[in-house]
Amino acid sequence: MPAFLANAVSAMHSTIPQYRIVRGRQGRRLPWRLLLVLGWLASLALVAAAVLWLTRPAGLDQLRQRAASAEAAERQSSREVAELRRRMVVLEQSDRISRAANLDLQDTLAQRETQINDLRSDLAFYARLAGPTAQRTDLTVFSSRFAAQGDGAFGYRIVLTQTLDRDAISTGQMQLAVDGVRAGRHETLDWAQLHTGGETAPQAFSFRYFQELSGRIVLPAGFTPQRVRVTLQAPGRAPVERAFDWAPARG
Repeated sequence: MPAFLANAVSAMHSTIPQYRIVRGRQGRRLPWRLLLVLGWLASLALVAAAVLWLTRPAGLDQLRQRAASAEAAERQSSREVAELRRRMVVLEQSDRISRAANLDLQDTLAQRETQINDLRSDLAFYARLAGPTAQRTDLTVFSSRFAAQGDGAFGYRIVLTQTLDRDAISTGQMQLAVDGVRAGRHETLDWAQLHTGGETAPQAFSFRYFQELSGRIVLPAGFTPQRVRVTLQAPGRAPVERAFDWAPARG
């Protein structure tokens, strides 16, 4: 190349600006910032997990175990309560049966005691009439018994005896009166008052050794009996009277 061309080219190179293609720094910084953000978020997650771990209640597993044990104990207690209730029902039924049986037994014992007392009375009665130590007695009232029949009514049994003259027949009439209290005052109900609305004539008797007279009297409401007086009237004899405490038996 001639010298002047070389100089010209060299001059052109020296006057033309020089350019270089360089990658922008913005493109290189973006991935690093993204990584920094992701790392920061990861660190926050780790910190949150650590905080949750550190701040969780102490003995949580134990509390859960205790809760499970409490639930199991509750179920067991419920079963036991149900069983106790069942037993209580059975015991209540047994108690009712036992009480009913006890009441029946008491009634039976009371009946047997009444029968024994009646037999003792009958034994004393027969011993008085025909026993080896029996004493002969004139006309008298041996015993009186009353049994409640409801609504103020009472059935009576009056036993009369006479052993002084065993060949004689005792005849006459019997009446009774009841002494008691009504409205705070002493009151005596005679034979007619005890038979209001019915037969008021004295009750006749006729026997050789003994006789049992029976009948029915009615006491007015509010009257509390205390004693009963039995009077016998026989022809040619003075009236015979005997008093007994009022102690009626159940009908």
